[in-house]
Amino acid sequence: MAINPDQDEHRYRRYAKVYLQDDADLPPEEQLPILQKKLRNKWIHFAVNVVIILFFTYIFLNDAATLHRYFYYAIFGVFLLNIWMVLMQQRHLNELIRYVERESGFR
Repeated sequence: MAINPDQDEHRYRRYAKVYLQDDADLPPEEQLPILQKKLRNKWIHFAVNVVIILFFTYIFLNDAATLHRYFYYAIFGVFLLNIWMVLMQQRHLNELIRYVERESGFR
């Protein structure tokens, strides 16, 4: 994405520091399973958020609760923002996994 390869390297190191924390110093062969597990967890997080939005949408459309509509708007906004953030984290994890695979010689 970035034009300068040094910027890419810096970005990947930053991702590793954020997502691997103490495990960033491990060899790439040990980092991959950790990153793949984190990516799976992000998919679960995404699915839970979608289910919550569907649940509140059902309640809102069927007037199952007597909550004000602005409450629903706020809930939808928070969970949509959360979904966007999870998708960004998934993108970062995918980039980091590809980088670690490339650096370790996998694939």
